[in-house]
Amino acid sequence: MQGQAWLKQHLGVHVQELQEYKQHHVHLPNEKGERVPLTHCRRPDNPSKCKSDFPRTLQLIERAVVLCHGLLAKMSMPSCGRRSKLGSLHGPMNQENLNGTASAMLAVQQCNSDVQLPYRVRICRETHSHLCQECCVDEGSEKTIVEAMQCSQDAQAGYACDYCSRRQPMAFNEVKECCKGHSTLSQHLEGERTNYAGKRHAGRFMSDAYGKGVVRGQAESTNLRVYAKANAVTSAETMKASTTQSFYGREFLETVERLNDGKDAASRATFAEIDGRNPRKRKITIRDVALLYGQRPKHAAVWHLSPYEFTMYWEPKLAEYPLTMDMLELEDESKFHVRMTSKGKQ
Repeated sequence: MQGQAWLKQHLGVHVQELQEYKQHHVHLPNEKGERVPLTHCRRPDNPSKCKSDFPRTLQLIERAVVLCHGLLAKMSMPSCGRRSKLGSLHGPMNQENLNGTASAMLAVQQCNSDVQLPYRVRICRETHSHLCQECCVDEGSEKTIVEAMQCSQDAQAGYACDYCSRRQPMAFNEVKECCKGHSTLSQHLEGERTNYAGKRHAGRFMSDAYGKGVVRGQAESTNLRVYAKANAVTSAETMKASTTQSFYGREFLETVERLNDGKDAASRATFAEIDGRNPRKRKITIRDVALLYGQRPKHAAVWHLSPYEFTMYWEPKLAEYPLTMDMLELEDESKFHVRMTSKGKQ
């Protein structure tokens, strides 16, 4: 009874509701009332058919099976090439316009990932479905299954690599528009001096570059995220033969003179930043690099550093502290920069 209740909860609530979050592959009806594929999902060789084989009426099945040559022919699914389904798992499936996914992933992730099981099973007497009336059991089919799986993995890897390295449609179309603009401009400048025409085209190049924006490639976007630094905005966009650091030497000397003279004038080596540790009480705090260097602890790692070395290898950060008792109890206290006293907890 507990197993049946669990299965009902698993399939009827977790899996079914999440499966319905994914939009169906819908073909809109034409003037005759016939549903035809959309422009982006038409097959190049036959525009009247969908390249994803929707609706998958022939693939409906009540129980999971291992796809063999007989079932693939019956369901009009490929049995060779990069899209071969030979030896893969299929079903149960009761909706012709909806792509299935692994039920365990739906229940655990609480989202429809549309991820298929990549495993391939050898077709033998134990795995061959009784729904197939053909004699598909082949003792030497293991090599065929391995080849089909390798072709499928190569196609998937190539698909992912193409996504990372393909040309950006927005940038490509914008460049075409820029070319059209230069063609039109050259017609208006016909008969003008070469210097004047070159100046106009150079200005158009600059305005297009700044006005249209820059679409970054995958590698550049990754590097910007990996090598970005909050205290050095050009760190990810420059190539340096040696490591450099902005050092406010004059401001450091002025801070020393100001403190020796007993003046309270503000240092110019200060930076404003938002203190967002408490989301309900955001405020602006001032980070004085020179003053923080003077307040560094007498630790062997930082005490003997010069001001330049201190700004080179260290960066002052706001101390993290728990905001509620739940954060202090649920998380390890070592994750915070401070230790709460009894007064702080109160």
